[in-house]
Amino acid sequence: MNSSHGGDDSDRPWAKEELLQLDDEVQDQHLRISEIALKHNRSDNEVRQKIKERHLSYEPSLCTRTPTNKVHRQEETAAHERLAEFDILRPYVSKSISNQVLIKNIEVATTHSDDEPIYLWDYISKQYARRAYGSEGQHYLDKDTATVLDVKNNDQKSVRVASSEILKRIARVVQSNPIQSNPIQSNPIQSNNIVVCSVPSHNKSSHNSNGISKIAQIVATEAGYIDGSNFIIRHKDIDKGISKDKTITYDNKRRKVLSTISISPEGIAVINGSWVFLLDDVITTGFTYKLLRLLIYAYGARLVTVVALGKTKFYNEKIQEARYGL
Repeated sequence: MNSSHGGDDSDRPWAKEELLQLDDEVQDQHLRISEIALKHNRSDNEVRQKIKERHLSYEPSLCTRTPTNKVHRQEETAAHERLAEFDILRPYVSKSISNQVLIKNIEVATTHSDDEPIYLWDYISKQYARRAYGSEGQHYLDKDTATVLDVKNNDQKSVRVASSEILKRIARVVQSNPIQSNPIQSNPIQSNNIVVCSVPSHNKSSHNSNGISKIAQIVATEAGYIDGSNFIIRHKDIDKGISKDKTITYDNKRRKVLSTISISPEGIAVINGSWVFLLDDVITTGFTYKLLRLLIYAYGARLVTVVALGKTKFYNEKIQEARYGL
């Protein structure tokens, strides 16, 4: 199950009633699509895809069912997704990346959009501790969770412990060498052309000084990789809870976050053609890592592998869905 949208929706027909209503309300589809997306914490594009799966046209000028060849329909959907991602990214990607190159890079990104992140430990949320153990105190007593919290607080011992574990995990991934040829570059990537980046703090003043950034520096230095801990720059503070904000659409959330970050000139030069490991402390909804992964691909990365210290553990799937609208 993907952390940000709940994975495959085939067994959970979200927005079923709303989509049925669209049969008789095609003239208002654009407005309704946005409303459905906001209600279910989805992107407009995901709602359009659902409509396509029901063999409906989402163009206002076409008010009838439009059955098409399945392969052709899938190709249309993929092309539309790439165009939607292009529209999101173009204002925030350096003009040194041409439109043609950006579209090709997005094509590579979409082939890896379902790649699951790697994480070391379960991160026990306060909500899980309260429901599972009857006390939020267990949140702080779990050993792995405590290590993650200590890294967040820049505890040097915990930073070293986490760095050692991430080094081992990355070494195994590199050894397995999952990189395959992509549509842009047919030559195989060299194992020493590896960059280690980190998700920046939500606070711009903490740039390159938080625990996960220090781990990226240690991992890069000890493994002989390129230190990209200062490649992703937060130049404006952002609300930590934006991924759970249901007052704005998913796409507008992404635009808001993209307006607060950028890739440094050095990063732009190095990322192109490289294998990038993106380090994060905790994955909860997956919103941040997916957006940053897309941005890194936009600058020509061959492969982006996300590695996190912890993944938030919930009491059960229903609680997760109720809390985050997944």
